[in-house]
Amino acid sequence: MTPPGLVWDLGGGKVGGLLHRVRLAAENNRLKQEVELLREGMRLKDARMARIHPRHRPHYRPIERMAILELKAVRGWTIAQTSREFLVEPATGSAPGADR
Repeated sequence: MTPPGLVWDLGGGKVGGLLHRVRLAAENNRLKQEVELLREGMRLKDARMARIHPRHRPHYRPIERMAILELKAVRGWTIAQTSREFLVEPATGSAPGADR
């Protein structure tokens, strides 16, 4: 019987093998970095939009308002959370775009 070792774990990248775990760890790290970069980009856009008075910010299109409501439902957000997330006034959060 051949003792289990690195050669067997590396061979073929089979599920559970060392090579497979290394690849998963690398992909996990890459995805974590991507999430952080996306968050930083969103933070910069949000900071810029927050400097604009709410009445002067661009309005969301109907399809975007529907997507916001869908996200609100899926994430289980309150109106206040949704309003903060999309930089709209809380009164607008119940029906994005209702301020027009």
